[in-house]
Amino acid sequence: MKSNVLKLVLLFTSLYLTPILLSSQNETKSNLYQLEYILPKIGEESLFTKAVKAHNEAYHSNAPFEATLNLVMTGDESGWYVWEMGPTSFKHLDNRPDNEEHNNDWNTTVAPHIKKYGRTEYWGYNEKLSYVSLPDESIKYAAVWFLKIKKGVGNEKLSVFINRLRDINEKLDSDMREFYNLYGPSDTDRALAFVFPKTKLADLEVNIPFKKKYEEIHGDGSWEEAMALWRDYFPVVTRELWEFNAY
Repeated sequence: MKSNVLKLVLLFTSLYLTPILLSSQNETKSNLYQLEYILPKIGEESLFTKAVKAHNEAYHSNAPFEATLNLVMTGDESGWYVWEMGPTSFKHLDNRPDNEEHNNDWNTTVAPHIKKYGRTEYWGYNEKLSYVSLPDESIKYAAVWFLKIKKGVGNEKLSVFINRLRDINEKLDSDMREFYNLYGPSDTDRALAFVFPKTKLADLEVNIPFKKKYEEIHGDGSWEEAMALWRDYFPVVTRELWEFNAY
């Protein structure tokens, strides 16, 4: 009798837990961002941004297809805009807005103000190696660092190193977000990205005592060692300043 009861309990438990386990395994994780680089026609920048804002409000105002528009303020691509959709997932992208009404709206209201289209990229957000202190709605600018990874540096080494940097940012309450480029060439100068959000341009002048805090935790001379690793792991670093929600 006890054996039968035990079998029933085990059967019930397996029937109850299996859907939960399968659900958690198949759960769609929305940590993907689609970036489209767009250069508007000279003199039509305000018309372009106004049209994109109206398009986003009509067709991209809710997750997982929420979109915004960012402006590259410095560097070789200054003047380019980055249409950004996310956080989303590839599974969600199968059902992204793509009907005739949506496409006609873009083609008739936005496209006439575009000089040319640039790259399309998919970036994954690494929550574990990021520290978020600012709400997204308060972010107006960001220092964006694109990094090339030295060939042969393993993911484990990178994770340990970046996690150290992340921990210091947490102790300083300084926002740092890490992203990785999906489907780009292995030797790209844009394999990783560090994003340091700001609420205003004046925040760029705030002196963050990163070196001091790092050596307080890891000991005298540890900062020089960290910088040596940085130069070894990331032979190319491209620093840009972006304006977010640049409507």
